[in-house]
Amino acid sequence: MKIRLLLLFLFPFSYLHAQEQISLLFISSYDSSFPTFDLHYHGINDTFRERNIAVNIHMESLDSKRFPFEDMKKQLYQSLKYKISQSVTYDYVITADDNALRFALEYEQELFPGTPVVFFGVNNRDLALAQNSNPSVTGFLETISFPETLAIIRKLLPQAGKLYILYDETSSGSGDYQTIKRYHEPPGDDFSLEFLSLGNLSFEELYEILEKLERNEPVLLLSAFRDKTGKTLGFYESVRNISDHSAAPVFHMWGHGIGQGLVGGMVVDHYHYAMLSAQIVLDLIEGVPVGGYKVSEKPVNNRYLFDKNAMKQYDLKPRLLPRGTVFINDNPLFTKESLLILAGLVLLLLMLTGFIFDILKKNRIIKQTEKKYKALFSENRVPIIISDPLTGDILSYNNAAEEAYAVSLHKTLQGMVLDGKPTLNTGIRESLYTVMSIQDRIHQIRSVEVFSNTFESGGKHYQINMIHDISEKEGLVKQLNRAVKMEAIGKVASSFAHDFNNYLQGIMGYIELVLQSCREEDKKSREYLKKSLDLAVASKELAGRLLSISRDQNKEMEPLNITGLLRDVVDFLSHSVKKTVTVVLNSSGADLYVKGSSSDLQNALINLGLNGADAIAGTGSVEFRLKGNPLSQKVVIEVIDTGKGISPGDLDRIFDPFFTTKPEGEGTGLGLPTVYQIIENHRGTIKVTSTEGKGTTFRIVLPVMNSADF
Repeated sequence: MKIRLLLLFLFPFSYLHAQEQISLLFISSYDSSFPTFDLHYHGINDTFRERNIAVNIHMESLDSKRFPFEDMKKQLYQSLKYKISQSVTYDYVITADDNALRFALEYEQELFPGTPVVFFGVNNRDLALAQNSNPSVTGFLETISFPETLAIIRKLLPQAGKLYILYDETSSGSGDYQTIKRYHEPPGDDFSLEFLSLGNLSFEELYEILEKLERNEPVLLLSAFRDKTGKTLGFYESVRNISDHSAAPVFHMWGHGIGQGLVGGMVVDHYHYAMLSAQIVLDLIEGVPVGGYKVSEKPVNNRYLFDKNAMKQYDLKPRLLPRGTVFINDNPLFTKESLLILAGLVLLLLMLTGFIFDILKKNRIIKQTEKKYKALFSENRVPIIISDPLTGDILSYNNAAEEAYAVSLHKTLQGMVLDGKPTLNTGIRESLYTVMSIQDRIHQIRSVEVFSNTFESGGKHYQINMIHDISEKEGLVKQLNRAVKMEAIGKVASSFAHDFNNYLQGIMGYIELVLQSCREEDKKSREYLKKSLDLAVASKELAGRLLSISRDQNKEMEPLNITGLLRDVVDFLSHSVKKTVTVVLNSSGADLYVKGSSSDLQNALINLGLNGADAIAGTGSVEFRLKGNPLSQKVVIEVIDTGKGISPGDLDRIFDPFFTTKPEGEGTGLGLPTVYQIIENHRGTIKVTSTEGKGTTFRIVLPVMNSADF
């Protein structure tokens, strides 16, 4: 309890997240009776619970192992369509296995427009990797460890000349079959693969084949739910029948079924995959874009799992398995090895009896030291890294450093530094202070100050580095500097604009007088005078833009339908920008209200839309996204373009007056400062993120206006 209170004190941002109710839709390809269903659910739920994130998990099932996918797909579509029509909304979608992903992709635009989709457990490699081009979808392939399992089978059965691969025509079975087909045939002429497909066999025909096998003709089970006649069996019933009829050992690359007659193999950890998918959702909640993740096809946490009873049945030697193999049904009371170990332990205890009191005394000292170490290092909420001062190698780190900066992913301090500044391993010095930029665990750039000291222990030198995040402090300083600069420029601009307007008014008056007195036949002079008058009018508009930066304006704020305003802005831009640029609006359709100035907000949004269109050289799009969060009382507007992007060096200056990235003569540098001032006057915030060559996103957050405020 104390640790939680401390975390809430140190990390108020995480506490805010804990107050928001996240709505998550979990779609499983199978029903709740399938062995992996509970593993998937608990892997997702436990991940959110450990991070203290309030989540409402809506579970839907296709049950496509027992029934045709096309039939179940239509039923689930009708069910979700009805629920969404009744104002049920989902912030994120997680899918498990192939058919659930296919369903989500087929109805993505209709049921989940703009909603991030994270998948796992997919066997179809091509389907999964194709999502790298989908900006709303990412996830993990269910990568089986076929080469490792094959190597273990050959080690356990060196006389085996053939391995039977058993699969069915379900989507997962076909996906696993295609995965194995991508591997080359095993080396050597003495070993081959033979595939048994239930698409060509009935269960009875399969059992006849299995009964005729020899011990050295092992079977690798992929999937066996449906035969050629359409007959369907439950997972455990199918496994039991195969084990009962097979005269040869049956291996498996998934944990479920081992202990029910299957021997084992290097198995997939479904719980861990589900945890990883939930972790991606947590990163998305923190602001990491879906496009920041590429679909992973690396095996994750696969492990060797074997049933000792099944191994004993087929006379397979457990000692041939790799170190770290997990066994089930491993409960012998005594073995020769254990008796030898026990005798050695007794002898060791007799030898240590004379030293017992000394050990107890030293143990007391060690416990006291460990308690101090835990308080100063392990439980310290300040990130601490211990390194070699000569090489920069990371030797140890506390939990706070791992949680904040994922130190385990780096071997040296140099690997964490992003700005090219001198590294911390500058030799043995008493103390060192460094300010640098490093990457946190969700790949955000953070400014930190590092206090380093060198100490000696056991004849070796160590460097202890304490890290303090100063990103927020630097952000506040930048914000203060910008506010001071805007205020100073606003005052100057206001004074200049008023005087400039007065001069322009006189100039325009004199031009009009001269124009009236000019003879009609003197066309050249009249043309020059009209052009002069047009330039004066344009200058007056420029002065007006300068005035918009000033804080002296006090426009009346009224209830404003921001949804309708965005529709008008998109309609205007659709007819104003070049034909190669598409302008779209993405919103739930519900009316959201803010308190503000319609003309100011409309000008700000049009300005952002025009800037986005100007940044697109060929074809592209400018998307306006509108989201309302009733829990946080905020309206979020995102303006996303697919243009050339903004360089990192220009992002900090993008809202500075008179700064522009446009070519000379094409921009005044007043557009974005004006937008910034308008949003600030509406008690809102505006932030920009950009990737060169991919596009830019402006994110505006405004206070929502409830009906009670009208």
